[in-house]
Amino acid sequence: MAFHKTKDGLKGIGQEIRVWSYSNCEEVELIVNGRSQGRKEMPRNSHLEWKVKYEPGYIELRGYNAGQLVATDRQESTGKAVTIRLKSDREKIKADNHDVSQVTVEIIDKKGRMVPTANNQITLKKSLETAEAMGYKSCMSKAYTGLGLTYLGLRKINEAKKMHKESLKIESELNSREGMARQHFNLGVLYNEQGDIKTAKESMAKAYILYQDIGKPEMAEYIQKRIEELNFPPD
Repeated sequence: MAFHKTKDGLKGIGQEIRVWSYSNCEEVELIVNGRSQGRKEMPRNSHLEWKVKYEPGYIELRGYNAGQLVATDRQESTGKAVTIRLKSDREKIKADNHDVSQVTVEIIDKKGRMVPTANNQITLKKSLETAEAMGYKSCMSKAYTGLGLTYLGLRKINEAKKMHKESLKIESELNSREGMARQHFNLGVLYNEQGDIKTAKESMAKAYILYQDIGKPEMAEYIQKRIEELNFPPD
């Protein structure tokens, strides 16, 4: 579907707009707020077009093969952009310097609907220092039609451990207790990945104490839960 129902950029209700459809179905039907605007035969290697009057609500395209409904695409009028939603194409990736996950960034309204007019600046921050953006030199970019895309990879665990130990040494020399806490936690995660539960708990316990000392109870509570998971891993 090459048009959306969000009003930003339009003159107002009643303005004539064009709705385009690209499909590999034999026929496509356009529905506007429950009213059919007609079913058309899909031309090969081209698109279909309807001219309709803008009104808030929803539009839906229905694809048919041999007269049977086989696909739908629906878009609704949305509210203002309020937050973002991340969607990964996989749950796990290997820490081997090669495997990557494709992460889609969606800018959504308060009802969880993607806002197609949003072009906000997006800044991504790594929560674990073994993670890195693959092939991009900046962690900032503008959304396009409410969407963004990034690729995330993981370094090999031994390389990551070496890096965090070096970072911990630097944070210690700078007397940055928050930085030390962060590195202890990241090391704990890596030790856990390697199956060294004892060392993982020791590293996380150091992070827990540091976060308590610097007045960040929410981080300390989060780490405490992670330590409990190490004591009683899920089945």
